[in-house]
Amino acid sequence: MIVKFIEVYKDLDKYKMREVGVNPDFVVCTRNDSVIQTNLSEGNLPEGLDTRQEFTKIILDRGHGYAITVVGNTEVVNKQLNQRKLLKG
Repeated sequence: MIVKFIEVYKDLDKYKMREVGVNPDFVVCTRNDSVIQTNLSEGNLPEGLDTRQEFTKIILDRGHGYAITVVGNTEVVNKQLNQRKLLKG
C-alpha cells in the first residue's frame, strides 16, 4: 500500500510542493523537520501555507539513505504510515 503525502522540495533556489507516494515498508524513521519550519517562518516556502504548519522528514531505505520532507506533524505522518499495519493485523 502506498501512502500519499505532499512533499516540500527545493528546485534550484525555490521551494516547491508535489504529491508523493511512500511505501511504508521502506521507512526507517521519521522526525520533525525544523529547517523547513524555519524557511516557512521566513517566507521562503510557497504561498498559502499556514505559519503554524509542521513538517516531517521521512528517512527511506532504498539500498542507501534517502530523505524527503512532507507536510504534516510527525504524529499524524506516523499514524498514516502505520495504518496499513493496523489494518493487516
